[in-house]
Amino acid sequence: MTDQPSITETRHLEADPEDVFRAWLDPELARLWLFVRSGRPAERCEIDAREGGRFVILDRREDGDAHFVGIYEEIDPPHRLIFRFATGRSADIDPAEGGRVTVTVVPEKTGASLTLVQDVPAAYAEYADRMREGWKTLLAALASHLGVWVEKPDTKPFRGDIA
Repeated sequence: MTDQPSITETRHLEADPEDVFRAWLDPELARLWLFVRSGRPAERCEIDAREGGRFVILDRREDGDAHFVGIYEEIDPPHRLIFRFATGRSADIDPAEGGRVTVTVVPEKTGASLTLVQDVPAAYAEYADRMREGWKTLLAALASHLGVWVEKPDTKPFRGDIA
């Protein structure tokens, strides 16, 4: 048996932990940044924010529609969120096929620390670097929409503005 690859990204956000957590589950906030690469809000963002609830996000991109379908396994506001998700060209995908994502938010003196861990299914291991870059972009977009400073690893803090 081989080890399942994982992606870990940690950021310090100068925002209230409740606001950081809410940005993952409030459809009006999530549609601005979560899985969005097109530069505009998601065309569709439906979130049933409860354990066992599902989400569907549609980002219309130049190269075609990108659907993200997920299911929440654990919701512990404002500390921990666990979900599985998959992506495809249609919404007819099974989130169980995708990786598990754990988001942990820890209060700090000046905001919150957010750690994201994605377990990458072995079938998608060759895409792990691309997935990591995607999460980096999305976490910068989260910071931008929260209007806060975020620290990138190995760099000085930067403003998380995404065009």
